Amino acid sequence: MPSSLDLSPAPSSSPVASLMDGGVASGSCSSCCAAPDSKEFQQRRQQRLGKRRAGKQQSRRAAKKDQEVLKKDKVAERSALVVKENDGDDDAASWETVDSSDERDQAAEDLGDSDPKAGSENVLSFLRPEALPEAQRDELQRKIVDFQSIKHFDSVMDPLDHHFIAETAQASSDRRWVKKIQSEWSILQRNLPDTIYVRVYEDRMDLLRAVILGAPSTPYHDGLFVFDFYFPPGYPHTPPLAHYHSGGLRLNPNLYENGKVCLSLLNTWTGQGTEVWNPSTSSILQVLVSIQGLVLNAKPYFNEAGYDRQVGTAEGEKNAVLYNENAFLLSCKSMLYLLRRPLMHLEVLIQQHFVQHGAGLLKSCEAYLQGALVGSLADDNNYLTTVTDSKLVAVDKSSAGFVLMLTKLHIRLKTAFTELGVDCSL
Repeated sequence: MPSSLDLSPAPSSSPVASLMDGGVASGSCSSCCAAPDSKEFQQRRQQRLGKRRAGKQQSRRAAKKDQEVLKKDKVAERSALVVKENDGDDDAASWETVDSSDERDQAAEDLGDSDPKAGSENVLSFLRPEALPEAQRDELQRKIVDFQSIKHFDSVMDPLDHHFIAETAQASSDRRWVKKIQSEWSILQRNLPDTIYVRVYEDRMDLLRAVILGAPSTPYHDGLFVFDFYFPPGYPHTPPLAHYHSGGLRLNPNLYENGKVCLSLLNTWTGQGTEVWNPSTSSILQVLVSIQGLVLNAKPYFNEAGYDRQVGTAEGEKNAVLYNENAFLLSCKSMLYLLRRPLMHLEVLIQQHFVQHGAGLLKSCEAYLQGALVGSLADDNNYLTTVTDSKLVAVDKSSAGFVLMLTKLHIRLKTAFTELGVDCSL
């Protein structure tokens, strides 16, 4: 018995052992299977790696080339569509085909370098009806008459798409509640302003739908804003519930994407005195007028909590201008949303509103593209929007981002209004 184990490796004749020892496996060709540490082996290895890298690089170049070709095809298709929609408007087409942020900035700079006076006469001297040809003047008057014939207050049936349709209907046996709702209807019928429309439901007295027109000299001018209301069983001791049909857009600090209406009169915001709901004196008419005058106002930026302290400051006024630009863009998007998905019992109202206001709204867009401040426009007696002061037109007063987005929206609005039969060439 040995005194200790012999751990030294025993000689091996296996091919694997021969390779690990630096030899050549038996039965292999020494000309093609060089040892790993041999110079010949390393050269072949480098050649294989080089070919592999070259193949990968070639594949990447081919894929990149295919992507570039696809991108160019998409840009060409989009450019052709924009030019077609915009009737050859080179500026608008150039905005649409810009992809990189640097190119967008350059495009904005190029547009800003243009003469602010060039072409501004057509915007500033927007044709009055008396200056139109007789046929166009008659057509404009017909549209005005059609729009004015739409009832401001009306009762309808089947509130199927009303936001509060699932709420429990108040029993008609509650005479006190019914009498109060009828009183609200009577107030609305007698006192609704020309810029607010209301639809009530004969089969659901607890529901109401209102359409508010954006006021002139605000970023919401020419827009339509739809609200649904629900009168709970405790009304008027509890205020009505409100929902704004936002289309997923936040165009005002008080109007949320989910439809929430932030207003002290609805007890959804803090307030005091006449600002909050009073069962004895408050009414749904007061709510509607407050939304139009206090929410959809000329400088909604200051509606945000705490921002009222910035009123009159350079920073506050600058921020208000930028907010107005964004609010107008979102207002335009909401118009397109309403045209695509008109709510029940408002189809004719929505259509006729934009038939009448469409051409003026497009002229407003053109004025803003030339530098007029959003909200610096006024409404004349013929419901046509026009710039009030030629001094308001200055290219440096509109941000590049606003010009870019509005150029795109202008094309979409023009297409939508043309489909309604609006003469967008005025």
